[in-house]
Amino acid sequence: MVLFYQGSLSIAASLFAQAVPAPTTAPAVLLTSGVGGLMIVGLGLNLIEITQISVVSFLPALIVAPLLCTILQQFSRSQ
Repeated sequence: MVLFYQGSLSIAASLFAQAVPAPTTAPAVLLTSGVGGLMIVGLGLNLIEITQISVVSFLPALIVAPLLCTILQQFSRSQ
């Protein structure tokens, strides 16, 4: 049973890795990483009580930034 479970996870991970773009070159992945970094900085500033940043406000940017990037790339290709 363990062999089946581990084998299926390995196959699923290899298929997923082929479907995901390279994180070093894909702008959408870079934007998501940047927004995540800003959220971590905000959490750190909240923890050491320098300021109170509403990190929840950044959550929509995790979806909007890559989506906007993809839309703009499609728009620029059509011209």
